[in-house]
Amino acid sequence: MGEIRTKALVIRQTEFGEGNRMLTLFSEDFGLMKAAIYGVKRAKSRSAAASQFLSWSEFILFRGKGEIMTVNSVTAIDAFFPMQESIELLSLGAYFAEITTYFMGYEEPNPPLLRLLLNTLYACSYQNLSLAIAKIVYELRLICMMGYAPHISECAACGETGNIAWFSAECGGILCNGCHAPARDDLPLSPAAYQALFYILTAEEKRVFSFRISDSVQTELLKLCEQYLLHCAETEFSSLSYLKNVCDF
Repeated sequence: MGEIRTKALVIRQTEFGEGNRMLTLFSEDFGLMKAAIYGVKRAKSRSAAASQFLSWSEFILFRGKGEIMTVNSVTAIDAFFPMQESIELLSLGAYFAEITTYFMGYEEPNPPLLRLLLNTLYACSYQNLSLAIAKIVYELRLICMMGYAPHISECAACGETGNIAWFSAECGGILCNGCHAPARDDLPLSPAAYQALFYILTAEEKRVFSFRISDSVQTELLKLCEQYLLHCAETEFSSLSYLKNVCDF
């Protein structure tokens, strides 16, 4: 109990009462946290932008006996305004927030995942990163960080290193022609898509977006990454349906 100072990303925001907000924060020190901020919608409140969805801010929180903390003060570091001004970017951010909160436990710090999320939001906001590439990379790296890394060095079924031409979410990775089963939802994997997949999964953190792919490979990877994430999650995400309605994926 007592006062806590931490930097955190707002990944969920719900209005309640007269001008109050309930926040879900992704903190660099504490992982996911819930916090209430009161009077934030008053005309002269300086906390409104700093506590809105996808804002990266410095919080001073008070922790009482319950699970929900109280925001004593908040100062914006980066509100990622381009994300707020584009329905496509905002929808992508909502999807990232939903899958992140689904896979993470509360108050379990995960600095590498937080850095990935912040770097992805930054690249989308200020470096014109393709929404499709952002989605592909974030899905794959998130899944790896949560312990579901696919087999990519050899056939997930037999260990063969040659004749790799398929990806199976059910089998957990790449497959050779001999292990492909038409009855499963195996996806064809071109050599170029395999190279891109390998790069995304093994690249250094600062270089993970430094690749180029053709439209056909992008289409392959969009389907592959989404199918694998949904298989691992064993659920559907409402934000994904909305994202696909507003974006040309």
